[in-house]
Amino acid sequence: TPCTKNMTVCVTVRNIGNQAGDEVVLAYLVPQDIPVTEPASQLRKQLFAFERIHLTPQQTQDVCFEIDPKVVSLYDEYGMPRVFPGRYLIRLDTGTKAVEQPMVLRSASS
Repeated sequence: TPCTKNMTVCVTVRNIGNQAGDEVVLAYLVPQDIPVTEPASQLRKQLFAFERIHLTPQQTQDVCFEIDPKVVSLYDEYGMPRVFPGRYLIRLDTGTKAVEQPMVLRSASS
């Protein structure tokens, strides 16, 4: 599906322990099929957002990130931010659990 509008991705985090604690959810952009000539093809993953939450014992909380395609822009060979068309994964990682959401970015001319 083309991604021309903001997209929301979420992960549910649960404290299964008996102590309160903090968890940090990291959101990564992972390029899948960027042409080899593009600088972005060298990128394995890019952190674009994170959120720290506090959970009491047995508490569950959803953590969501709204993604504007411009937020996931990468720098071209001239050092300018650019959204490279192609397939990406949005990876939400808590260190113990990871969730991936596919996303397709198309150029304005396609």
